[in-house]
Amino acid sequence: MSIRRRTRVAIVTLAILVLIVLLTSLVVIHHLRGARFVGTLSPIQVSTAQCVDMLSRSYSSENAHTTCRYASAGTWFRIEVRNVGHRMAYLKVCTVQGVDPSGGTLFVGAFPLVPGRIAGLPLDPGQTTAWTWFLARQDATDIPITTPGPVDHYQVRCPAIDYGRNVPI
Repeated sequence: MSIRRRTRVAIVTLAILVLIVLLTSLVVIHHLRGARFVGTLSPIQVSTAQCVDMLSRSYSSENAHTTCRYASAGTWFRIEVRNVGHRMAYLKVCTVQGVDPSGGTLFVGAFPLVPGRIAGLPLDPGQTTAWTWFLARQDATDIPITTPGPVDHYQVRCPAIDYGRNVPI
């Protein structure tokens, strides 16, 4: 093989390797700069009357009263989730862990977002959503959660779901 031919082969090989490295870098950057949700949670007081008023906007009066009776044995929370990432993704549920001062888990529970939204709620970068819901004894593990007193802090995890082009309807 002539020197000229070897030089061409070396240049083409190098160009292919550079192209592969660039494409791999783009994939890695795209993944690292994806959607990421950060959630915060605060216990709040909600009376049965406030609960019925709030739930009557989305549920029948009978269902609102039944749910509020169930909720009266639990603890209400205000949940806020922000997309701090760089892409839109869907939010379906957040998981909360109540942690005591020594780092032990007091309880773990889940906060579904919106009934009837199969895919979840789309959140664009920088967008925030918030809602109020409760955890009752049957909805969480390692209870009691009827009083938030022993909880030192809450750890909230809200997975970002990227369906690509196959968003469920």
